[in-house]
Amino acid sequence: MPAQSRRSFVTHIIIRLVAISFLGTVAMGGLAFAFLYQQVEQRELESLSDYVAERGGAESQLFLHAERDLDLFRQAFLQSYTDPEVLTDTQFSRYFAAPGDGTVRLKREYYTGYRDEDGIIHNSMTGFVAHEALPLDREQRRRFVLSYRMLDKLAPSWMTDFSDVHISLPEGALIAYWPGMPWGLEADSDMTLTDRAVVKTTSLANDPSRKPIWAGIYFDEAANDWTATYMLPIDAPDGRHLATVNADIALGALLRWITRKSENGEYSLILTDDGSVIAHPALMEKLKDASGEVNVKDLGDPVLLNIYTRLRQSDIPRNGEPLVLNDPDIDAYLGVTELTGTGWWLITVQPHTIMIGNVYRATWVLFLLITALAAMLILAVALVLRKSIAHPLNALKEASEHIADGNYDAVAQGHVPVPEQRDDEIGLLSRSFRNMAQRVGDASDELEKAVADRTRELEQANRKLSDLSLKDPLTDAFNRRAFDHDLALAAGTGSSTVLALFDVDHFKRYNDNYGHTAGDKALCRVVHTLKDTLPDARIYRYGGEEIAALLERETAEQAEEALFTATRIIADCAIPHRASPAGCITISGGMVPLALFKGDARAALQAVDHALYEAKQAGRNRLFRARIADPARPGGFPTP
Repeated sequence: MPAQSRRSFVTHIIIRLVAISFLGTVAMGGLAFAFLYQQVEQRELESLSDYVAERGGAESQLFLHAERDLDLFRQAFLQSYTDPEVLTDTQFSRYFAAPGDGTVRLKREYYTGYRDEDGIIHNSMTGFVAHEALPLDREQRRRFVLSYRMLDKLAPSWMTDFSDVHISLPEGALIAYWPGMPWGLEADSDMTLTDRAVVKTTSLANDPSRKPIWAGIYFDEAANDWTATYMLPIDAPDGRHLATVNADIALGALLRWITRKSENGEYSLILTDDGSVIAHPALMEKLKDASGEVNVKDLGDPVLLNIYTRLRQSDIPRNGEPLVLNDPDIDAYLGVTELTGTGWWLITVQPHTIMIGNVYRATWVLFLLITALAAMLILAVALVLRKSIAHPLNALKEASEHIADGNYDAVAQGHVPVPEQRDDEIGLLSRSFRNMAQRVGDASDELEKAVADRTRELEQANRKLSDLSLKDPLTDAFNRRAFDHDLALAAGTGSSTVLALFDVDHFKRYNDNYGHTAGDKALCRVVHTLKDTLPDARIYRYGGEEIAALLERETAEQAEEALFTATRIIADCAIPHRASPAGCITISGGMVPLALFKGDARAALQAVDHALYEAKQAGRNRLFRARIADPARPGGFPTP
């Protein structure tokens, strides 16, 4: 009976322990779920906000380039148009001819290509003057010639961003820079341009606000890509509509990202604030058939309509900042940002199930760990009760306290007594405990050493990672991030640093002739040559084929002389380039001492960029000193 009583008592205690452990595990699991849900939700929302902000900022660059470049065109056009000394002789017949079909067209040679007196090749230009615009008066002829010359001057340098650039004239004419598409030579002679959107959209009657217009996307069959058009009207000071400069932007890369498939149900789309659907993974064919003219309200899709309604009711920042909304009606979070300047909303829809799935997984792992711990605890208690080892347990408890305090040697060397003399499991446990103390002590010492070693390795890895984050992986030059930091630092210190900005001449042609792999190698060679020539300079890959340098010498003149030498050495390398007038790879550049700008890095960069532009316009393979902006014309530069 006593033995049976002891067994019943032990069984009774074990049952109670199992019940208590189960209830405790369930309670802890519930608390863990609530805690993890809150933590994961906050983390996921921050991640979604960062993701949307990053994507929106990246995709907005293309649209910002369009606004910047076309505004530059408008300013240059108005400056020349309002100057009576520009094109006193319209030279209309030099460029345009009547083929006898009731129209006037730009001569074919301006599309097929001709070499001017400076040896520069001009091509890919077509122009079409419809029958309703004829006859032309002198002002119209001058304006048409000015449009051609401005477009021929500026458009070729923009084609990394645009499919084509064209100017529409309100009388019914169009001049286009469109490589590979002789539109003006092939246009139907009976076409009425003033009835077409390219002219009507920005007329004074249809666009009284005179603001730039982002046309909805459409699938360009000629380019075999999705395209959006940016239209910027150009009006004379007296309010007359002179022209509209337009740029077609290929959006294939953006839409391929939008329409990608996600296994977890997350997807992205683009809407406008008036409800037009720009891109949606499930609607691209319908958008293609409808030429991009699809409205949310006409689709009958309750989910899409709910998203649009929710966004219309929200205050979406106009500066490109992200906004994350919880939409319980569709059981999802909405991350949204405006693509700068377009009125388009870039939206990422993340179902709640993504976050809940993460919480369930984390909670289930925690539940299993707690259950395993409880089972181990019950087993240990059962062994202790079965053997009635209160005293040995106290001895072991005392030894455990020494170990907890880090006093491993006291237990290992026998200064703390444990019942290791017993021949049963308790004795074995006691001896194992003492052995464990010895091993734990040794392991603790080894662990401290290992932690110290790993800490040093981690610091070295972090330093290496920091270096990699500032390097361009292709050329091993410093990247744009490092350049922005170093430029701001150098400008702020007022040092004698000279800023230079180079561009590899005709690099697109090089890629077209030799391939992008050869282009990468050539770009690397240019960068390495600059590094060798300017060992005391910091060389950066500013973007694409643009290379920046920060060089500090005792005087600005010494730095400029070194930069002139570097420009010449690049040409002396004689890297073959059959598509370049020079026959080899050359670079053009601009340079300016930072000390002239009193800490204004942005103004210095604008000045050197303008000098680079002038160097390219002057024939390339040269380096120009930047001219300082006229204080009476903020942000501007004197006309050459």
